[in-house]
Amino acid sequence: MKYSFYSTAGRIKAVNEDALLLQVAICGSSVRGMVAVCDGVSSLSNSSRTSAFVIRQLHILFERWKKHSIQPQCELLKIHRQLYEKGQRDHRRYGTTCSLFLFEDDAYDIYHIGDSRIYLMQDKLSLLTVDQTLAQMKYDRRIISFAEYTHSDERHVLTQCLGISTPLQMVHFQGKWNESDAVFVCSDGISNALDEAILQEYVRRFLHAKQQGQAKAMAHKAMAKGERDNLSAVLFTRGDGL
Repeated sequence: MKYSFYSTAGRIKAVNEDALLLQVAICGSSVRGMVAVCDGVSSLSNSSRTSAFVIRQLHILFERWKKHSIQPQCELLKIHRQLYEKGQRDHRRYGTTCSLFLFEDDAYDIYHIGDSRIYLMQDKLSLLTVDQTLAQMKYDRRIISFAEYTHSDERHVLTQCLGISTPLQMVHFQGKWNESDAVFVCSDGISNALDEAILQEYVRRFLHAKQQGQAKAMAHKAMAKGERDNLSAVLFTRGDGL
């Protein structure tokens, strides 16, 4: 197994509203793992605490999964209700994205809310999730062109948000991955600044180099290109990558 992770407030913001998680455990004869990135919505209340709260709840869920079966979708809906109900009591709004990759050996489940992203590196880097944003929705419905999409400010307007959206439209799907593959999860600060070809090169270096600093290098590359948002990235492979 090999991993690399990094999270930073970036060049401009004083507070890092991102939070990430990487946990792996040997459970009997199988290997179980959880990779997640949450990006607190900066226009809402206590965004850094909101993303950190969700990550703490996912950590608790993973500890339970070491010994017992779990229902991640139900647990995420419970977290969503907790945030929503706290917001109602406090007369505030608490929201975050959440992109979660769970695996047991060669089988994985993805749970996705918002515009953080999950990629899988096999022969090439493939984006597994679809951004839940207003611009993406308009592009999917052919209301705007791809050129209009790439320059749209609405790429940052979420249509789904943990803690806010009612009803919550969480995306869940399953797949298989090989031991030599790599999963890459990031916040939009990374994916907004770096195109897929650049991301693929960093993930390829992660797989084939002994150094574990590719997540940090990726974030610093994004900052060098002018990205002003928080930046978070997690890379993980079950193989040695060499």
